[in-house]
Amino acid sequence: MDSELSPEHLMHKLDDLVRSATEPQNAVLVDQSRLIKWVGPSFALFAVPLATVCMWLSHHTEQLAAQRILILQRRLRLFRRP
Repeated sequence: MDSELSPEHLMHKLDDLVRSATEPQNAVLVDQSRLIKWVGPSFALFAVPLATVCMWLSHHTEQLAAQRILILQRRLRLFRRP
């Protein structure tokens, strides 16, 4: 591959054409804090098990609610007039 057509060379050539202004909006903000470094992996670590637990809980609460309705229906049959 020709060195003038390499992506790195073209990027540097483009960067040389356009200089960045010394305005605060052009500043590159670099945050090296530990919190930022740990948010992504901790989210990935806890999101899947938490979603699984939420699905399990919703399934079982739905079943418990259905069982509770059946129990109440049976109790109401006792109070029905023949």
